[in-house]
Amino acid sequence: MIEIEYHDRFLRAIKQLPPAIAAGAEAALGKVKTGYGDPHIHAGLKITKLRNNLFECRIGLRYRIILMAFPGSLVAYDIMTHDELKKFLRAF
Repeated sequence: MIEIEYHDRFLRAIKQLPPAIAAGAEAALGKVKTGYGDPHIHAGLKITKLRNNLFECRIGLRYRIILMAFPGSLVAYDIMTHDELKKFLRAF
């Protein structure tokens, strides 16, 4: 099981989402916490590696949780749409 920390940016973003999406994000992070590190489980959790230590976890079709990986922990950095994610990756 991996530790998940919450960045201030993530906490601000989740407050602005509809309650159903916010609940989906919390549920997804709970599953990530227990399944991170097993590639077979990653596919079921919809975790995708974006860069060296940057991952996304999909929440439905529209939203993504951006995760930054560090030894022994993940940081839930932000929640954004797919289009916002593309802009973010160009600037990253």
